[in-house]
Amino acid sequence: MRIFKKYKSASTWTIELKDHLGQIRRFAGLKDKGTSATIARRIESLVRYRSAQELPDPELLRWLEICPPKLRERLEKVGIIDRQRAASGKLLTEHLADWKKSLLARGTTEKHATQSHTRAMKLFKRCGFVIWSDITACQVEQNLEQMRARERGISARTSNYYIQTVKQFCRWMQRNGRVTSSPVEHLNKLNPDLDKRHERRALTSDEIQRLLESTRASVMRYGMEGYQRAMLYRLALETGLRASELRSLTVSSFDLNNATVTVQACYSKRRREDVQPLREETATEFRELFRGKTPKVKAFNMPSKWSLIDMLKADLAEADIPYEINDKKADFHSFRHTFITQVVQSGATVKEAQSLARHSAPELTIGIYSHVGLHDTRRVIERLPDYRKNIPQEKRTTGTDARPIDVVGEPNVEPFSGRELGRFRAKTGEHERTFQAKSEEITENPKHTQKCNITRRKADLTKNKSSRPAGFEPATYGLEIRCSIQLSYGRSSSKCL
Repeated sequence: MRIFKKYKSASTWTIELKDHLGQIRRFAGLKDKGTSATIARRIESLVRYRSAQELPDPELLRWLEICPPKLRERLEKVGIIDRQRAASGKLLTEHLADWKKSLLARGTTEKHATQSHTRAMKLFKRCGFVIWSDITACQVEQNLEQMRARERGISARTSNYYIQTVKQFCRWMQRNGRVTSSPVEHLNKLNPDLDKRHERRALTSDEIQRLLESTRASVMRYGMEGYQRAMLYRLALETGLRASELRSLTVSSFDLNNATVTVQACYSKRRREDVQPLREETATEFRELFRGKTPKVKAFNMPSKWSLIDMLKADLAEADIPYEINDKKADFHSFRHTFITQVVQSGATVKEAQSLARHSAPELTIGIYSHVGLHDTRRVIERLPDYRKNIPQEKRTTGTDARPIDVVGEPNVEPFSGRELGRFRAKTGEHERTFQAKSEEITENPKHTQKCNITRRKADLTKNKSSRPAGFEPATYGLEIRCSIQLSYGRSSSKCL
């Protein structure tokens, strides 16, 4: 390795060394000779790693990310670094474009891939990130906080979506070998329960019946007849399918003989094929709705996202059902909340409810999608025992004589009549007289008298015996001459030598 200037008037230094193939290569240095020497030593280190076919150490990889782009391209061209390592210095816009292509290649929907790409681009542009080495967790947190604090800013849940998107992109960069580690892996999400912006409510059974009946007899809206809209709402209420999943259904998605509907994995949120059961009556009505249609035809000619909300609002207003109650809205996704709430209230187990809701965790099913109203809690309260009324006496017995007791647990004794009370008193007096006679007989017995006198003398001795102080050793009897403390209480200690 040597560092030199091609000619005396040259402003930069030139680096010359041998690559992993033994060929002499020249690289453009900088104006400062010391800095150029440092670059030369790092290139030599890369050559050694390339010859040994080993991965460069983390410090050298970090230097590759921040080195001049032209130098990185030159190193890639001569084969000292591979294409993925050279990609660490590319613009983030190019990495994001590659990431979007990777999402689509893995079967992600166009909507999800575009949404993820747009979120990452928006956040990186706001933070001023241009290349990978610009990304810092501190900048991401600060900009997200500013986006939440502004007027009509994003909610905590939306902020979590941005964090999730950025972390997903950084993990993809790391898995593809473009970088060594993710700078945002330690970022934590916010608690969305502290900043709820759009809460949903579950429709009651009466509201559901009114909505379906009114919609069935309604006029055409947004290209859908009233009967078609009613069947769409009914399917959403009885299966819990999301709007995007319903939009993907075709006639072939329905197995009306077995009363099931299938959502393909590419349209399911959890990327699995989902099969939901249908009611027999619902399957019969869908058979009439699909009569004469080919299998590839869309099951419902649903409008766009925002038009779907306007369509539902119009149908709710026609059925005289409020769209919002206590800041909780009844949008299209509320049909899914209603379905899960009805499943839980029907007495289904937690596992059954989770399976029908197609959730990964039961906490999501019970904690978010299951709603409990005042009438539900009142119904539970009404099932509690009524503590004002007496429990039937034949159901409460004691453990001894099987006699009934009252509510507070006391024997339920009926009052004596006059004749019964007299008999009770006579029997009690007879017992007292018998006890008195027995006592006199025992007292006149000589053996009993002698035993009582012995007991009295023992009691007197115990009473007159001196008690030792608490914490001292017991009294010692035997020799009175001791070389230690005299512990025999009541004796003289003058003979102790």
